[in-house]
Amino acid sequence: EVEFAFDDATVTDDARDDVLAEVVEEVEGHEDAAVFLTGYASPIGGADYNMALSEDRVEAVAAALIDMGVSQDRIRTRALGQQNPEVTDRNLEEERSPQNRRVEIQILDMDGAA
Repeated sequence: EVEFAFDDATVTDDARDDVLAEVVEEVEGHEDAAVFLTGYASPIGGADYNMALSEDRVEAVAAALIDMGVSQDRIRTRALGQQNPEVTDRNLEEERSPQNRRVEIQILDMDGAA
């Protein structure tokens, strides 16, 4: 999982070096592997804005993976905006949690099997 700063879609160097480097290593070792990316935003702000932000986040992670050597045809993306928050506490600071500002990463066979 890659987490993001509030209202931002920048993949940090730490995320590249830790999370994404591990993904690249896993994919390189399995020629049938595909990377499925799902982007999210916190529920702060409007739903349309958050959908666009989650799309920007998932595309930023995809671009970083491509830059790191993963073939574009092995990456699938979807954005869900503010749906499925990991932190649901109504406390404003909790809703701004990086856990809600994320791109989840799954590595599956190209046919979608785990």
